[in-house]
Amino acid sequence: MDLSVKSKLFYKLLLIAVVCGNAVIACSGFVINTDSTVFVGKNDDWFDSDSRVWFEPSLADEYGRVYFGYGDLYPVGAMNEAGLVMEHFADPYGLTRKSALKSQYPGSNFDKIMAHCATIGEVVAALDKDSLEMFKTGRVLVVDQNADAVIMEGDTVIFKGQFYQICTDSHQSDFPDDKTPDWRYNEIEKLIKNSEQIDVEQCRQILAAVQQEITQYSNIYDLKNGKIYLHHFHDFDNYIELDLAEELAKGYQEINIPDLFPNNTDFNYTYITRITPQNNLPILVFLIIASIIYLISVVAWPAGWLIRRQDAHDFGPAVVDPGPGKLATAARLAGYLASMLALIFILVSARFPQIYQFGLPRLTIDLGIINTGLILCPSVIAILLVPMSVFCIIIWVKKYWTIVGRIHYLLLSATLLANVILFWYWGFLHI
Repeated sequence: MDLSVKSKLFYKLLLIAVVCGNAVIACSGFVINTDSTVFVGKNDDWFDSDSRVWFEPSLADEYGRVYFGYGDLYPVGAMNEAGLVMEHFADPYGLTRKSALKSQYPGSNFDKIMAHCATIGEVVAALDKDSLEMFKTGRVLVVDQNADAVIMEGDTVIFKGQFYQICTDSHQSDFPDDKTPDWRYNEIEKLIKNSEQIDVEQCRQILAAVQQEITQYSNIYDLKNGKIYLHHFHDFDNYIELDLAEELAKGYQEINIPDLFPNNTDFNYTYITRITPQNNLPILVFLIIASIIYLISVVAWPAGWLIRRQDAHDFGPAVVDPGPGKLATAARLAGYLASMLALIFILVSARFPQIYQFGLPRLTIDLGIINTGLILCPSVIAILLVPMSVFCIIIWVKKYWTIVGRIHYLLLSATLLANVILFWYWGFLHI
């Protein structure tokens, strides 16, 4: 896995969500069909490595079904033995005014649909009876064996109008001409339109093209044949083929998805061997101490400048040691800026530690100035460290400033150097 590439809950809720919004965290999927085939593909993007698959055998009045999700066993994706597929996608807040006055179903709408519905018509009729408040923070793509499909955005229904339908994190009802800014939507559409054939391999290539750092698993559903091709954590060379009828015949099963696959080096590195502050006390202590040093620098230099200015006013310029003149001013400015950027970055990232595993999002053209600035903070710090290191040598050789000032600058430079090395290790540098 290229750690410099959850390219929501850059990107569902976290620094990645803050930096880039849901655009990188939300999943991506599609349905595509011919006269004889119906395929649904989905990348499930999330930070949790504890992905699960579980099978619910049929009952007298319920279809047997398979669910995909995580340790809390909340259904994220599903397929039932009638050939109905339903996939959940994180989404910006969607209004549910149309169903606001209807009663809330006393359970999971998701499970209700998968247990009792076989066609899109049945799904729409079942959902029409209930308040769809549960869908306000997520959308669902539902597909049946007849290649009919809908996307539910809150309680807005978007019907499939051609041989494919795509679902990512953009509110499609806001883009009636399909001119969504989401690069994954546009890439999927381009690949579908350029497809010479529609089969499992083509679906696999599409999912591989739009995977993200946080793609935990990828599904390809063959609705006509009741099969599922399951991939784990960016590995599209290995897959598990699940025959739904055969698996349901075994009774209830709950399986950890990583256990189904051979050793995945990228997965192990990201979740087990990669050193992150949340899993390593010395690194965490270093970042805390570094933040204190940066804070002192941010406060001390302006305070020192005010004191020197006042002393020059009260006692004359001669009593103030100017150091090496303009060079000292440039050095202080570089140190001040590097300290401030490092402090801001550490404080923000402390709230969203997932970036230490996955690296920062890719730089794209639609991030905005503030978001791009946050992503570039580590790189700017690394650049500023070069003149700081040169000046640090000069002040010790020439004995500029007081001994306290020289020690402070040396300590700050060394701390920033250690920090930049960690930034490089975590994949934060874009230089």
